[in-house]
Parts: sequence; C-alpha cells; structure tokens
Amino acid sequence: MADDNAVTTTTPDAPQAEGPSSISPFLVFPVVVITLCAGAALALVNAVTEEPIAASKKKEKSDALAQVMPAFANDPTTDTTEKEAGGNPLVFYAGRDDAGNLTGYGVESATETGYSGHLSLVFGIDADGKVKGVRLLQHRETPGLGTKAEGPDYLGQYLDQSLDGFKFEVTKDGGQVEAISGATITSRAVSLCISQGLAEFDKSIKGKGTPKASSKKASPKTSPKAPGKKPSPPFEVKRMKGADGKELSSTATPKAPTAVTPEEEPKAAPKATTEGGSNDGH
Repeated sequence: MADDNAVTTTTPDAPQAEGPSSISPFLVFPVVVITLCAGAALALVNAVTEEPIAASKKKEKSDALAQVMPAFANDPTTDTTEKEAGGNPLVFYAGRDDAGNLTGYGVESATETGYSGHLSLVFGIDADGKVKGVRLLQHRETPGLGTKAEGPDYLGQYLDQSLDGFKFEVTKDGGQVEAISGATITSRAVSLCISQGLAEFDKSIKGKGTPKASSKKASPKTSPKAPGKKPSPPFEVKRMKGADGKELSSTATPKAPTAVTPEEEPKAAPKATTEGGSNDGH
C-alpha cells in the first residue's frame, strides 16, 4: 500500500530553444519607403543647390582675386596653373588685359601650420613677382589675436615685396616680418603661404628655374648649290664582262686633262666657274 504522505518531486523541464523570430513585412515596408524617400529628397536638394553653391564660391574667389591682383580684363578663374607646396595645392590665376597680355597673377596658397591648423589665403603679384595684395580666405585663428592677420596694419608690410629683396620670416626667426603680438604662429603661417607661392612662381611660372639654353653653336647652314651642268667624274671606268654578260672586274683610270687653246676661250664674256667642273664654259 502506497504511503499517502510520500512527497513527490518533479524535475522542471529544460527550457526549449526558441526558433528565429520572424519580422513582420508590415514593419519592414514602411522603413524601406522612408529610407528611399529620404535619399531621394537629399539627392534632389543637392541637385538644386549644387549649381548655386558653385556659382557663389566662384564669385567669392573672383572678388578676392580682384582685390589683390593687378588690373585684368579676363576671368582668371578660367586661366589657371596648379602646383604643390608642402603637400598643399598652389593655384596660379593669370590676369590678362584686353589684348591678352599678362598683367600678373593671383596665387592661392595654404598651410597646416596655423595656430589652429589650416590657413589659406590668396595674394596678387605683378609679372615681376612683387606682392600687390593679400587676403585671408580660411582660418580658425584665435579671435582678437590671430584674426588680426586679416587687417591692413599687418598685411601692408608684404606689399611691393619680393624674394629678391625681402625675407619672408618673422623677425624672431631672422626675417623682416613684424609678427603680431601674441600671434607669432599665425604670422609665421601667413609668411609661409606667401613665400612658398613666390618661390614656386620664380621656379616654374616666371621661368627663373628653367634650364638655360644650350650654348652649343649651331652648325653653319650650307648655301644651295648654283644650278648648272653636273660635272663628270675625273676618271674613266673600264668594265670587263664574261661570256654570260656578268661583270668580272672594273678598273678606274684618271682622265687626261683637256687642253684648252686660247681660240676656244670666250672673248666677250668672263669665264664662268661651276662648282667641281672646269672653267672652259662647256
């Protein structure tokens, strides 16, 4: 007889592994639609604003060039030469008058050595490489200190200077640039931008660094021969042929000089001399 008071113990079932949960397509479809609509909207906005933004940047660049370059009648932004200095691009914008003659260049230069990193500017030079104007384009210098580099009191010291007679370094480094008080690093960066642009101009744009023309003398030109009778060779060639018609040997013997009597010489006209021939006029 079984004990009614016996305690029955049960072992809990092990948890069953759940299968992969399925995502309702009613949740996926709205997400896909929203993503596609957002991408299309961004593409539309970019297409609509791309051209006006490019035109605005071009106008800003043209205005800056007009402020620093010698007078020009063309569009310098369409007449450019690209170089590189210190890993940063250098762009030379050529200015020309109505006749197409060069009046000067605008030079866009940049460096990463500003107090807060990137600093770019544009400066104008004449055909001889003298600075005619400077304007900062982009920088993140300290307000009230580094930003003074934008002012005419500081930038004016670069005007009419070139590498031939001015050392584009701050006085603390042995140069001739008066640094902004409390913003020496910014002053160094501005001077570097200008000096590296001028150095590249002298080297490859102005042509000072190009190899000199060869000093080798050109060979004298020979004057064309005067037309006349082709002189006959001063020897006679005797050829010996075999029975089959093939040439066996040939012998060249000098011709005997032709005697010229006084009666054969022309009397009315002077003797004509032909190159390589005789003077008998025949």
